[in-house]
Amino acid sequence: MATGKFTLTQDRLKEILDYCPETGVFTWREIHGPILTGTVAGTSRSSGRTIICVDKTQYPAHSLAWLYVYGELPKKRVLHRDKNPANNRIANLRDATVKEKRPPLTAERVRELFDYDPQTGEFSRKIKSAHSIELDTPVGRVSKRGRKIIKVDGAAHYAHRIAWLHFYGKQPGPILDHINGNPLDNRICNLREVDDSGNAHNQRKAHTGSRSGLIGAYYNNGKWRSTIQVNGVQIALGNFSTPEEAHEAYVQAKRKLHSTCTI
Repeated sequence: MATGKFTLTQDRLKEILDYCPETGVFTWREIHGPILTGTVAGTSRSSGRTIICVDKTQYPAHSLAWLYVYGELPKKRVLHRDKNPANNRIANLRDATVKEKRPPLTAERVRELFDYDPQTGEFSRKIKSAHSIELDTPVGRVSKRGRKIIKVDGAAHYAHRIAWLHFYGKQPGPILDHINGNPLDNRICNLREVDDSGNAHNQRKAHTGSRSGLIGAYYNNGKWRSTIQVNGVQIALGNFSTPEEAHEAYVQAKRKLHSTCTI
């Protein structure tokens, strides 16, 4: 904030500076020492912020932009939506004390930031998202659940959902399934929209805590049993001597009865 003891007013600011809200740039309205009228105001700091000296007091340019448009200096922090401290367009500034609902991610924004190869399922950057990130660095990280996560404008998104949005130009449905069961294979041919049952029908691994570690095989009263559910109805597949036999019976039934199964 300012370092002087006098409070700058909107009227005084507009006497000496012009501000363009579309570009975020300030220019001098009057001769400012050796600086001529119309000259861009401010000095860029190493942090990327622009500082402007008004009446012998230094102000961050984003605070002056707020004062110029809204009539008062910000009482709390003002944040740059795109994380770029040099971008002082008024549309890029927001009050840190107000929690905003993020707008839905669009295909235009995704395509602006990334190239997507539908044959490999991989993404590459088209523009740098930060000074420390290079264009040739890998895009995304693998979460604890084994899915790739990509950050877009500060928010984390699943890579397979971004792939669908990038390729088809629209958001996928609530459930987007990896056909071959590999959550890191984000080729467009490996993705499909399904409902809850369709997603469950393509399950390939046993649930965490399974005694056998094999899908479709569970222990009961000294035997390995297997059941399968179809349209809400549970069907018994029999008792078996080994978990492998129970698992195999389940897989065979699953291939016949679950339409989205790809095992």
